[in-house]
Amino acid sequence: MATNIKSKRIVGKRCVAYGCGNTKKDGFTMHLFPKNEHYKKLWTDEVKKLRKDFITPTVYSCLYSVHFTREMFDPSCLLSNEFGIPKTMHLLKDAVPVITKSAVKRVAESQPKRSAAAKRQRKE
Repeated sequence: MATNIKSKRIVGKRCVAYGCGNTKKDGFTMHLFPKNEHYKKLWTDEVKKLRKDFITPTVYSCLYSVHFTREMFDPSCLLSNEFGIPKTMHLLKDAVPVITKSAVKRVAESQPKRSAAAKRQRKE
């Protein structure tokens, strides 16, 4: 007797944008590459602008919210969050990331630098 259970894709652990590497723990929402081939190609081309070694996304590949403009998110999610009602941020179906060196640099600068000792302590 076969059961038809839909498997849920699990979001990757790091952003695939060049120089980004942030995680959900950093407080940003992660977004999987779209299944639609047209939009998947647009997202892939955007990532390749700064990351020449990126060939194709896996089912786990994702980008995080800083790579999308405010207009690319569902307005109801934005409104809920503005009123302090936590709601998962959803992208519009036609959203395409904007990956630039300045956005990646801005994200990197916003993250506190940790010493090697602090990194080791965190692993323990």
